[in-house]
Amino acid sequence: MRTTDEGTAVGRANSDEALLVAVRRRATHLATLLVTHPFAQSTRAELEGFLAGHREAEQAAARVLGQPARVLRARIAELAADPAGEACAGAEWRELP
Repeated sequence: MRTTDEGTAVGRANSDEALLVAVRRRATHLATLLVTHPFAQSTRAELEGFLAGHREAEQAAARVLGQPARVLRARIAELAADPAGEACAGAEWRELP
């Protein structure tokens, strides 16, 4: 298996990238809830949990987005080119710390 200089398997998201994908998916889910069930207690609880757990995601975003634009573009292209959709497989849904 080929790896990057950082030790991440080529074609696989590293932990920061996977976390950002999970955050994006959860934010999309929450946006849908806010439109479809804006007054539901469960929506409020999910939103509060999401907002309370943002520190790790914020740090991951700083690390990922702090890379040069050319590196980011290349990494996005690499992850998007995964034909099996496995590049961010570990980023499905998880609670943020």
